[in-house]
Amino acid sequence: MSRLLSRLISALFAAWLVATLVFVAVSARPGDLCTTMLDREVADIQKLVDCRAIHGLDKPFLTQYFNWLSGMLVGDFGRELRDPVKAESRRNRNVSDVIAPALDATLRLGLISAMIAIPLAMILGIASALMRNRWSDLAISTTLIMFMTIPEFAIATILQGIFAEWLGWTPAVFFGSKISNSSQFWMIAPLPIACLSLLMMAHIQRLMRSSMIDALNSDFARTARLNGIPRWRIILLHCLPSALPPTISLSALTVGYLLSGVTVIESVFNYPGLGRLLLNSLYDQQTYLAAAVVLILALMYIAINFVADVISMFVDPRQRGAA
Repeated sequence: MSRLLSRLISALFAAWLVATLVFVAVSARPGDLCTTMLDREVADIQKLVDCRAIHGLDKPFLTQYFNWLSGMLVGDFGRELRDPVKAESRRNRNVSDVIAPALDATLRLGLISAMIAIPLAMILGIASALMRNRWSDLAISTTLIMFMTIPEFAIATILQGIFAEWLGWTPAVFFGSKISNSSQFWMIAPLPIACLSLLMMAHIQRLMRSSMIDALNSDFARTARLNGIPRWRIILLHCLPSALPPTISLSALTVGYLLSGVTVIESVFNYPGLGRLLLNSLYDQQTYLAAAVVLILALMYIAINFVADVISMFVDPRQRGAA
């Protein structure tokens, strides 16, 4: 329990630190949100004053910081707009409302990819370990190492060329601002899911293979074989629990990295997730929106790693005893 509490405190501290760094980065940029959005009308001082009053930028630094933290806790990241004084502006929207559909799209993409890639990579890793140095092991390892070394955009472009341009099974890119229903999602999602799954599988399969080989060559596995315990029982009840914790940790790191770095894949497929939203917000100079997306991606990475730590503690008897 003490170890679990320590991991929780570390995760909360990391979340607070990320939120603070994002706020400082936004505050340290030259000018502020209002001078950026009103650059062509900055001569209108009253308009600038009204804008800062609407966004709370006329308050002291610490007051803005605590307002940022308190708003973050309830999902309020400010407003996205071009001219904040004109209430009728089509951009007078809450950042949370803008992020919600993109977050849903990215989570669906990441979760489905992880549900496909992680079990499949573990199975391939176990199979490679049991058949190590045979042609099947070499074929699996070589193929996945090839995908590990190819950049994300190159894999995405290859998949587009084969399945969209050549075979015509799915659209190459998505033409729309958001995904409105499941049929629309499954029309565009297969290629991004395949791309993410291939990238995840390569790293996880390699670690699972090496961990299983170490477990199969360990003293307890040799002792179990000498005692006449069936091979399947040794693999499932002795070797697999020993090989899982490092693989789970790497799976979390891989999923977190891909969710944080999904910008490239979403840009190639024009997929309406957080990655594309981040690029668009930077292009439109929507500072609060970009900061909120970066913060959400970082918090997702922290949360995934915390969940992986908890799962590893319950899977590994040694860690469970230490907790």
